[in-house]
Amino acid sequence: MLRKELKIRKSVFQPSVQSRDVSHLLLNLGKATKRGIRKCHKCGVYNGTKSLTCKNKQCGTVFRECEEKETTLNATKLLSGTARQVFSVKVRGKGPDYRGFVQLPVVEGNTVTEEADVALSEVALCFVDSCQRLFDDSILKCHEIEGTRVVSICIHIKSALKSVNVAVPIETKNCLLHSLNFTDNIKQQLWSLSTETRGALVQRVSKTVVAVKCQVSPKHPLGYLHFTFCTSKGNRVIYDKFFCNCLNIKGYGSISNSDAINRKCIHFYACIWAFASDLKFAEEFIDFLNIELCVGKPQEIKKPPLIEPTISNSRKHLKTLPGNMSETVTKPKSSIQKHYFVTKLDVAMQFIDWLSSTTERINQCITNNKKEGLQVLQSYIPLSFFVLLQARIHQDEKQHNFYTCTDSTGITYIIRNTAYLKKVFDTPQISLQLVQVHEEIITHSDGPHLFLEDKIWYLKVGMAENGGPFTPFTLNWAPSVLPISNFGRMDVLFYVGCR
Repeated sequence: MLRKELKIRKSVFQPSVQSRDVSHLLLNLGKATKRGIRKCHKCGVYNGTKSLTCKNKQCGTVFRECEEKETTLNATKLLSGTARQVFSVKVRGKGPDYRGFVQLPVVEGNTVTEEADVALSEVALCFVDSCQRLFDDSILKCHEIEGTRVVSICIHIKSALKSVNVAVPIETKNCLLHSLNFTDNIKQQLWSLSTETRGALVQRVSKTVVAVKCQVSPKHPLGYLHFTFCTSKGNRVIYDKFFCNCLNIKGYGSISNSDAINRKCIHFYACIWAFASDLKFAEEFIDFLNIELCVGKPQEIKKPPLIEPTISNSRKHLKTLPGNMSETVTKPKSSIQKHYFVTKLDVAMQFIDWLSSTTERINQCITNNKKEGLQVLQSYIPLSFFVLLQARIHQDEKQHNFYTCTDSTGITYIIRNTAYLKKVFDTPQISLQLVQVHEEIITHSDGPHLFLEDKIWYLKVGMAENGGPFTPFTLNWAPSVLPISNFGRMDVLFYVGCR
């Protein structure tokens, strides 16, 4: 009985005729693709996408070098304006975008050869903290015998030699510095940093890092340091979280200390000044500017809801409650409503309204006062209005139609001619009237006769026709007169003449 069962089981596992045909096993695999392979451009043989060379021995095409991946670090050249090349180089192993500096000499001409690269690498300086080249240049060079040291080319210098990226300089406006609500000491330090050496104060080297000028020190021998904005897990930039390399920070692993995050150093104020000077960067870094300037952020306020009156049933009698009970019963629940500050379009529209009122006041001084001499108009406006007025004044800066004077108290603009004055003060609502003619009744002392005489009242700006003295149209801006509300005083001084 046992032998029969074994025979039956053996017959079950005997291969059939269909199973011997291998083609039936590959029927349900789907359409063939070329994922993971690529054709050699020289011989046409298919190779793997990670292959370094073609597997066809007679072809031998090299797809990529083995050391190509090691020298693809991101390096960006700074515009230093001196006889040296300064590069900001990305450093591996210390975070998403931790960077250091490399210095190369300036080479005349555009000839790039291996001999030139070797010569440059021998005199190049690497200032990355963790680089062995920095240790060799600073320590071993002091104890070497001439001609015995072998020059080592680090990966950061190789990256700088192959770099074609250039940093984006951010121009800083000197007139805006006086308008910002900084202390006098900070303004003086920023002015010194921007004028002591050539080049832009702030330069953008990557999406999250900018290079800022600093005082030359053993820690920062090139006069530059990095100011970094943090990123989230989704690689999104968090503009209101940052840290500066003037602190002893060596990568993302050492910024867990809360004192290092959002530390307001002098380089923080330099970035505020630079981003506020450029409209494009101001829109991108609005969250960063809000830390110091407080513009455009939403604010939540608590406001009770409106209770609509309802008509009660006439059959029901109204009952009055005592005063102490009615106060507790009729208290509605407070609802949270978001209140937003005005947008940029609203600010521009309000500025045009203010400028139109100022133009109308100038016209009224010429028409109604009917007296020659100096006229003074004074108004208190926010900083945003002055920035927009400044943009109108600087629209034709190359024509030299105005002068600018700055001191510790504020900024003074002196406009030279009437044509440019109309460009500044003309609005869609009203135009600046330079000349106005009025009829006035004139009486003679020798008799009771009265007659009308035309008098021309005009705005005196620039040089007189008869070669008289220069008459200015002056705008004086005193910032932070009202520091809490960030309002300043604008004084408009001009002269009215008659003939």
